[in-house]
Amino acid sequence: MDIQLINIGFGNIVSANRVIAIVSPESAPIKRIIT
Repeated sequence: MDIQLINIGFGNIVSANRVIAIVSPESAPIKRIIT
């Protein structure tokens, strides 16, 4: 099984099969989750 890595910026890399959603960090609900 070939693992695909995605660079999501800021030096963070995640495996493609773990990506559930690509969200904009500018949206208010996401800011609440991050902070």
